[in-house]
Amino acid sequence: MRIMEHDELPSGLEADIQLLRLSVGWAPRDFYLTEQARSAGFPSADYFGLYAVEGDRILSMVRVLRLPYTFPDGHAETISGVLSVITRQDSRGRGLARRLLDEVNARERRAGSRFSLLWSESITAHRLYESMGYEDVYTPDIAAKRPPHRGTADVPYELAAVKDEDVPAIERLHDAATLERIGFTPRPRGLLGSLMTFGLFKPDSFRLILRNGRPLGYLELQEAPGSVNVSEVVMTGDPSDTAGLLSVLERASAGRWLSFWNTFVRDSKKALEGRGYSFSNLGDSLLMSVPLDKVKSETRRQTSVLGTADQRFVCQSLDHF
Repeated sequence: MRIMEHDELPSGLEADIQLLRLSVGWAPRDFYLTEQARSAGFPSADYFGLYAVEGDRILSMVRVLRLPYTFPDGHAETISGVLSVITRQDSRGRGLARRLLDEVNARERRAGSRFSLLWSESITAHRLYESMGYEDVYTPDIAAKRPPHRGTADVPYELAAVKDEDVPAIERLHDAATLERIGFTPRPRGLLGSLMTFGLFKPDSFRLILRNGRPLGYLELQEAPGSVNVSEVVMTGDPSDTAGLLSVLERASAGRWLSFWNTFVRDSKKALEGRGYSFSNLGDSLLMSVPLDKVKSETRRQTSVLGTADQRFVCQSLDHF
């Protein structure tokens, strides 16, 4: 078994697509789009990812992002974001993911990153990460309600479909709305465009939030026959009229369950409570972190170091790497 970087993989392995089909929705074609995504702004590590290879098969893989992160004292630095920790079902139990993660964290430490963060989405994975020193630092908040089948009075906002050319405007809105926030900000320029290149997000899942024809924010949503899930809401200016935005979304989803995730729930809890939403933090994703410098002089828990319990902390759908 060999550990290989993405750019070292023989071209013949591009046809080995079974593992990639399991990879968080990343289509097999992502091998061919790597350079295109990098040039569009995908914030990968210089080696993109590591792979456990045996013969002509990829057995396991880990991919790595390098992301700006603003700490509670206001300074920003680069942290490492681990994604796509995948092992073939017939190769599990061999410690492959652990070996790859150990090598990734060693490389990221040498590159100057002080923290490695990842999202845990299963009990088995969570146990592995805990055994490697990762600890839970953030669980996204969720608010849900089933609005009635009836119209709503006039509201101050309207929602407009997003086109490819609106991506820079969305990035500017995010920058403006998170200027005084901490956590996953400033967002890497080009991130959204690169995720669209990979097919992980599509323009039709976003809406611009307009008032008098002027964009004041945007949101990302997923619609299904019985539900509307809004996992990223970004608003600039005065946030006091949250009720107006909720009215628009409740009218659009009337009769279906409407749920909100992430920062918007924490920021808008009073407005959501007043409209009868139920709250939970029992989602399927937990953010975990491990310090890479191995220096134990820091006596506070990582939750405090990273500021994830701070009201200023921001984490949205696109930050679920």
